[in-house]
Amino acid sequence: MTVVMDIEVLREVIEALTRALEERGVEILTSGLSADGDVYLECRLPQAGTMGADRFMLNLSNTIRDVVLVDRDQPWLGIDERILSTDGRARKIQQVVAHRMAVVEAMMQTDEREFRRRLKAVGQNSGRLRVWKMEKGKEPKLAFWYENGEPVQ
Repeated sequence: MTVVMDIEVLREVIEALTRALEERGVEILTSGLSADGDVYLECRLPQAGTMGADRFMLNLSNTIRDVVLVDRDQPWLGIDERILSTDGRARKIQQVVAHRMAVVEAMMQTDEREFRRRLKAVGQNSGRLRVWKMEKGKEPKLAFWYENGEPVQ
């Protein structure tokens, strides 16, 4: 991949993610770097769901890694060759963004059982899924964690 292609992939992922969030009424408040160097987006849901918080952090770096790499947890496997073609890249971006939006839609649920059911469905189809609860002025707390389809917490 060239630098120009890298920039194009970043742009496409950010545009698709931003558009999908906006379609669901989610507001992007800020972006920033974490201690581990990842880029995060702080977002606000149109209404608080069962987690009781209307804010959450979306790891933009991991979203991009999920598009670009075969497996972000095993980066030595290299770049997913599907992203080298325009159609393949569009499909992979759509797949990754749809996964993130399934999590966002679960977080907007006001029924606890529906919230858990939806997150479980997403988690069982994910290598890793962690959802952090955010409250204004407080440190994020881990609310939901799946590894390879199994709940960790």
